[in-house]
Amino acid sequence: MSGSIKVAFREGENVVGKKDPESPPDLPLSGAGILTRHCIFEYAENVCTINPNDSPEVYKVKVNGDLLLEPRPLEHGDRILIGSHHYYVYVDPT
Repeated sequence: MSGSIKVAFREGENVVGKKDPESPPDLPLSGAGILTRHCIFEYAENVCTINPNDSPEVYKVKVNGDLLLEPRPLEHGDRILIGSHHYYVYVDPT
């Protein structure tokens, strides 16, 4: 990684996806294979859950190398790959 991005999730839904002027995502990404609503991070009561899109086999999200097919709570240090080249590490704020 050549740099780092820090994103603080707010309570509720945090949408990750391609820029859309009608419904801008909370974390905008670009590139081939990124949907307008690629995945959603749901943050509630100090628990962050990542939710896949409607076509997870085509528009991929991986957590620790595993394809995300259903909602999954994140743990500190989980590695998240969105699309083919957007790579993040989840840092639990607590």
